[in-house]
Amino acid sequence: MAFSATWLRQLGIDPEQGALVPIRDDAMAPTLRAGDLVMADRNRAEAISGRVYAYEDRDGTVRTRRLERFPTQIVLRADNPAHQTEIRSGADMDTFYDEIIGEVVWSCRTW
Repeated sequence: MAFSATWLRQLGIDPEQGALVPIRDDAMAPTLRAGDLVMADRNRAEAISGRVYAYEDRDGTVRTRRLERFPTQIVLRADNPAHQTEIRSGADMDTFYDEIIGEVVWSCRTW
């Protein structure tokens, strides 16, 4: 897909740091649905509570979840209540920060 570099900069996104990620499941429904395409901003990988992030999971699968940060753990929450909440703590929490691709800043849905 082609995005205008000017438009991306107006949104505060460095064109070189946008990563397109396809949504493959319904874990974030109704916010994001299977078949949607999202852009994650690699410059926004700080993990601010309540925001949606794309990350590469332990098995290599790219996922999106709403993150909640606490001093001793990070909670990965799906918007769809049919999906389990995951908690990472200790060394798992530390390595998780390296797995974050970036904050989801744009989405596209097929009608």
